[in-house]
Amino acid sequence: ITEYVSYDLDPGAASRIPIPDNVRLIEDLPYAATDDPRQRVDVYLPKQPAGDRPLPVVAYIHGGAWAMGSKISARSQILPLVETGRFAAVSIAYRLSWQADWPAQIHDVKAAIRWIRAHAEDYGFDPARICAFGPSAGGHLVAMMGTTNGVDSVEGELGDHTELSSDVQCVVDFFGP
Repeated sequence: ITEYVSYDLDPGAASRIPIPDNVRLIEDLPYAATDDPRQRVDVYLPKQPAGDRPLPVVAYIHGGAWAMGSKISARSQILPLVETGRFAAVSIAYRLSWQADWPAQIHDVKAAIRWIRAHAEDYGFDPARICAFGPSAGGHLVAMMGTTNGVDSVEGELGDHTELSSDVQCVVDFFGP
């Protein structure tokens, strides 16, 4: 069980991936107005953005069979994008299936997208250019996000920003079911 817990907290030893000098990491920001550590985001920003316009956001949603995984697993895939200075990234954690039944997971990620929009000015995000990217179970969630823009029944009531849109403009489903 010790190995499982270690993997769940740091899948693939992602924490060993160094943060490049030109990337700023802001960790564990709550998006759902709860104390749940699974309802947090990590924000990755280029220290020197390429240009003076707000940056498009890659919203990473981790995999893990809906039962394990962590937002830290984003590093290998999003750090190269942020390093270019042309993108910001937000890695989203969500409640797992052993914590909450479906549709809690889609409610969580939609609340995180609304949080991104609410904090666009704070972090230099372009709220009109958000791409949801995820592998495996995260691929399922991003596919759901891309096909449920404007569908009230999957929005949920989480967070302080329910008046904002959870719509995404782009989806990258990386080997989702």
